[in-house]
Formats: sequence, C-alpha cells, structure tokens
Amino acid sequence: MTSTINAMLGGLIGGAIVTAVIAAGRQSGLADIALPEEEEALFDRPSQALSRRHNARVWASAQGNHLLAAAGFGQAYSVVRERFPTAPPALLGAGFGALLHVVTSAGLGHAVGIAHGRFRAPEGQAGKRLGMHVIFGVATALATDMIERRRR
Repeated sequence: MTSTINAMLGGLIGGAIVTAVIAAGRQSGLADIALPEEEEALFDRPSQALSRRHNARVWASAQGNHLLAAAGFGQAYSVVRERFPTAPPALLGAGFGALLHVVTSAGLGHAVGIAHGRFRAPEGQAGKRLGMHVIFGVATALATDMIERRRR
C-alpha cells in the first residue's frame, strides 16, 4: 500500500511539473502546446484571465482534474514498477509516459470524453503531447523513487 501512495504522490509531482513546463513553454514562445480554448488564456495571460471569476473556476477545475488524473496515473505507475523492479526509474518512466500517451490519445481520452472525438492531434501537436507524457512519466518515476528512498 505504501508504494502505491508513494507513486500517487510522485504522480502529483509529475503533473505539477508538466503544468509548469507547459506554462513556461507557452510564456517563452518555445513550445506552443495546444490547450482547450478556455485554458489558453490562463497560460498565456494569467493575471488578466484570472481576474474574471469564470476563468478562475475553469482553471481551478482543469488543474484539479489534471492533478487527480496525475495521481491516478501515478497509481498505475506503481503497478508497472512492481513488474519491473530492477529497471532504472528514468527509463521505466519514459516508457510508461510513452505508453500513457498511446492509451490516453487513442483510447482512454475518447472513452471519458477528454479527446473531443479527435483521434489525431492538431497538426504539429502529436510530438509535443508525446513529449509531455514522457516528461510526466520520467518525473513521476524519479519523484516516486526519491520518496521511497527517503521513507526507508
């Protein structure tokens, strides 16, 4: 049970890191990662967008959903970690993130309605989305490993 909780915490950290990478990428202009329309303003012009109560609720809801999903995917990572206990965390995390991308893009995202019926990402976005999932997987794996080492 403890390893599952550690991985869920690792997933929360991974989700927060992905949010920070997306925000930094969009603010710097280095990575124009497509987001739902109502969230774009929150990443691009946060002080203006958050001044409107509706947008603040949208952002809080989106981030809450994102972090809840991250914790759930962290739990899934704990199962993968149990199956491959000797694999280096960064390598296992990268593989987990890539697999997560395939599952969420082609299946789970459509099943729960977050992919809005599109099986293909907008042009130029597929690689960026894969990259975000790999970053999530690596961050989750490294954070989980760090948490587990500190608790021993």
